[in-house]
Amino acid sequence: MKIVVLGVGRNGQDAIKDLLDESTSPGVEKVLAADINEEIAKQFVKEVGDPRLSAIKADATKPDELAKVLKGYDAVINLTLWKFNLSVMRACLKAGTHYTGGGGLFHLTYKQLAMHDDFKKANLTGAPCCGAAVGLSNVLAKVGADRLDEIDEIHIRLGSGPAVYMLHSEPMLLVITHKDKGIKTATFKQTLRPEMVEPLKVLVDLGLASKEPIEIGGVKVSPYDFIADVLEKEGPAQSIFGYSAKTIIDEFTTPATEYIDGKWVDFPPNSGAEMITFPEILGDQMGQPQSILRGRIKGDPAIVMVAHKTEKGKRWARLIRGTTGVMQSIVAQMMANGTITKRGVFTPGQVLDPKLVLQELKKRGHKGILVTTMLTQKM
Repeated sequence: MKIVVLGVGRNGQDAIKDLLDESTSPGVEKVLAADINEEIAKQFVKEVGDPRLSAIKADATKPDELAKVLKGYDAVINLTLWKFNLSVMRACLKAGTHYTGGGGLFHLTYKQLAMHDDFKKANLTGAPCCGAAVGLSNVLAKVGADRLDEIDEIHIRLGSGPAVYMLHSEPMLLVITHKDKGIKTATFKQTLRPEMVEPLKVLVDLGLASKEPIEIGGVKVSPYDFIADVLEKEGPAQSIFGYSAKTIIDEFTTPATEYIDGKWVDFPPNSGAEMITFPEILGDQMGQPQSILRGRIKGDPAIVMVAHKTEKGKRWARLIRGTTGVMQSIVAQMMANGTITKRGVFTPGQVLDPKLVLQELKKRGHKGILVTTMLTQKM
């Protein structure tokens, strides 16, 4: 298998390390670390010191040039900024390379899925939104959905404290994946750590998250672009936010679109705060809540809850390190080795077998999941 990792930031590095781990990723012959900043890619290749790994400069905004880089490789893992997703997918069509990557912040994801016929015609698989969240979150929702004959609601919740609405692709993907079971409501909420929220609020209150260009010294630039570039280049973006400054600013400042009673509804960003808990009756090993589903089994009302398993005595689960990059490594390998045979562009729930994904994660130290079904029989 030959895989390109486009974007050699933290998640890209996690993906590369997983691809090169022969204990969990056998059969990987070559990995190409591609980045607009070739020096960063070369430095990482030097640090890793694996002869199967090489570096190259690649521009995600130029699909024709990027296609030349991808040519001859089985799959690409796109870990650049979400706004480049369509450009990278066009390059895959030209190069004949399978595609996986992160989310498109809801609205762009629609456009990615609309490329289904193009990928199918090219005999290629496109698997966007296959990171941790979005991605693994949808896989766990599929585990719960498979237990229900009919689905009314699916709620994805991430974190261990007050969770708020944030713009994510999960609700839209859930509706597409489970429409045949009658889903009427799909929502996503996530916990934001105080050390993330406080600086973001300051940026917003000062107008520094605005995307409207202003003129400074004869040059027009938006405060958003300036601040994000400073945070990325100076280093605090990863340590404070955990990933791209632009991505977290976009999530924090854009209305969240949720599916409520069969209609799409926009909520103010960071609204609808609620605590994430499971009833104590379920025990201290219920794990970290991920998906809560409501529906019916053989006509009887039912609730299904899916959680990451915890170690004994610990309330909250810790996922394996680098879950976003590792998930995309797994998906890329599944496409490259023929485990995934569907052709076209699909949601995670349509293209990924939860059992196989969880088996792969277990090899990498994941503790597994716990699924609880509560059934109310008709009297």
